Amino acid sequence: MAAYISLAAKNGSMEGKEFVFIERQVCVVGRSHDCDLRFPAGWEFRSVSRHHCLLDIDPPSIRVRDLASSNGTFVNGVRLGSQEAGRIGCGVLGQAAAERELKDGDELGVADLVFAVHVNAPREDHKPSETHDGEKRVSIAGEANHVGTPDAEDNDPFAFVGCAHFGQ
Repeated sequence: MAAYISLAAKNGSMEGKEFVFIERQVCVVGRSHDCDLRFPAGWEFRSVSRHHCLLDIDPPSIRVRDLASSNGTFVNGVRLGSQEAGRIGCGVLGQAAAERELKDGDELGVADLVFAVHVNAPREDHKPSETHDGEKRVSIAGEANHVGTPDAEDNDPFAFVGCAHFGQ
């Protein structure tokens, strides 16, 4: 089995959900209807910007870029764009943006939401199919249209509407 990236929610109503990326993708994360990984506009997610950050995923590599979000994108508690993270490029409306490679064990903060980053190059006998409690993990591929459990309803807090997909 090929390498994959997983993001496991560590807090909020999504705590315990895991999102698995198995192919090359670039995804915009935020609350806007045109985001690839979309949070709802509800109260719990009010701190997430409409266009919060960008994930550039090519397992086993993952990079995050802040899109000049109001409440910040964090790696291990350090806000991207601070001197520790280093500035590069330009964000929305000419504001500074920052980009950083994520490693296995890092924590990715999207405003006040936290995800554990897992970079996996699994053995052939291990597949990312079920969690310890039997709930299905979510494999995110170019053709998927919603993230959640297999019987996900529209009220699931995290929607996937299709990242830019770079085939083989």
